[in-house]
Amino acid sequence: IEQKKLQVQDEADLITVYDNLLCGSRNHLRAFNRALVAAGGAYDQPQYLGLAQWNAIAGSAQERCGQ
Repeated sequence: IEQKKLQVQDEADLITVYDNLLCGSRNHLRAFNRALVAAGGAYDQPQYLGLAQWNAIAGSAQERCGQ
């Protein structure tokens, strides 16, 4: 299978890619948190985010990335 190289034309393209990666990461955090809570757990010691930031993301709605 041939993979195509991402064609970056300018800084705006890089910002778009980065924004989409951040959006996807927040959605993954939400999914992880939902599964954890469904299993009876709770996450109270995030390593790279503050707990307030974790809770703000986990408690917000799923995002549509790339819009």
